[in-house]
Amino acid sequence: MLNPEYKVSVCIITYNQADYIEETIKGILSQKVSFNVEIIIAEDCSPDNTGNIIEHYISNCPDNFNIKYFRHDKNLGPIRNLDWALKKCEGEYIAWCEGDDFWTDNLKLNKQIEILDHNPSVAMSTHNALVKYEYLKKQDEFFNTPKSFEKSIFAFDDILDKWFIPSASMVFRKKLVTQIPDWYKTVYNGDWTLQLLASSKYGDIHYLDEVMCVYRRNEKSLSYNVGFDLIKMNKNKIYILNNLIKEVNFAQKVAILKKINTLEGNNQKLKFNLKYLIKVLLKYYRLKFNL
Repeated sequence: MLNPEYKVSVCIITYNQADYIEETIKGILSQKVSFNVEIIIAEDCSPDNTGNIIEHYISNCPDNFNIKYFRHDKNLGPIRNLDWALKKCEGEYIAWCEGDDFWTDNLKLNKQIEILDHNPSVAMSTHNALVKYEYLKKQDEFFNTPKSFEKSIFAFDDILDKWFIPSASMVFRKKLVTQIPDWYKTVYNGDWTLQLLASSKYGDIHYLDEVMCVYRRNEKSLSYNVGFDLIKMNKNKIYILNNLIKEVNFAQKVAILKKINTLEGNNQKLKFNLKYLIKVLLKYYRLKFNL
């Protein structure tokens, strides 16, 4: 349901993120906006102190912000929690920020809402991010190299070709989540799937070449470990595309079939790549024995 009281809904999913959730909330509450914002926080039955930190901010919001906090009685898992939270959003637009990411530009929402307000053919507004590696011996880096794109408008084929949009940068129209297919609850890459759905049905994706958020990665996170295993990551993409192909037009079906063929070919090559297999086995060994 669309609530005219709210221009924007910010969707936060969180689990065991007591170390980070405060920074997430502060980044949202620091936004300089002239419109009303609701913040939907779906906390997935965390055993840590995440909930207590959230509750502190409920009564300490600026006048035009409203935190709606929900704690599940049992753990749903990240994608089912996300699907549930998105459907709770009532604003004209929805912004996404997971509980370990945070926004760094207090004009971020204003910039992105202005783009969407003035460009009805744009389904989603996005931007660059800084990738921050937690507990990893790796330097922080840009999600995308600045000025690496010659255009700011991207169509379905661009999104299909490459994952280059950080989830904490995404702001999109409410109508996208009113028609999310049931199979969305079963995918792994929730952000890429939404980008594909948006660009296949509702319009283009606009990209601002500005760093306005931090995207965290750490060795214990699901995204880091699945991303490390390229074969598993490609299988996840193929699963998404085999479902998405039922939702799109003929030209998009052809593009999807080509992409699936490429991903399957890449996996065949990886299976016979001894260096890759050793690397993955060592990674799983370190995780299993906490080395």
